[in-house]
Amino acid sequence: MKKTNFCSAALLLLFSFENSIYELNVQDIKENMITMSAFKNKKILITTISTDTDTGQLKWLDSLQKANTLLNVIVVPALDFGIIKNNNALADLTDSVKLNFLVTKPVYINKNMSAKQSPLFTWLTNAKNNEHFDINADAAGQFFIISKSGKLYSVLPPNVPAETLNQVLNQDVE
Repeated sequence: MKKTNFCSAALLLLFSFENSIYELNVQDIKENMITMSAFKNKKILITTISTDTDTGQLKWLDSLQKANTLLNVIVVPALDFGIIKNNNALADLTDSVKLNFLVTKPVYINKNMSAKQSPLFTWLTNAKNNEHFDINADAAGQFFIISKSGKLYSVLPPNVPAETLNQVLNQDVE
């Protein structure tokens, strides 16, 4: 009996990790559930923002998405960098600048938040899940870039030059 329980526990632990980003769901700023599988066959650029993000950064990200039809930009407001006092204000901001990309509900992104860390960032920051990087999300403006096949292939720091970001986005990675 103990052997069966041990094997069951081992299998449960083995399959508790999300191995594909496409198995995850996120909530948008208006609390609609979005499945990451909707972004298959396109590159995904995930970036974090703080509570004091200006519209200029959002407009720049929007122009980046518009310029590349094979790219999906996802912006994640990070609770780690300050309290979002009003989700409606953030939703109004994104509506007012007419953004064409996904803005998620504010979440915790840092590994130190442990059980509070969002499942998306658990996948992005854990090599056992993303099969590549074991890194912390610890700054607003970090970029996580995922290939068309769902592989995390680059993590860039905040304030990376636009030219460098474009070079990484234009790499042909499977």
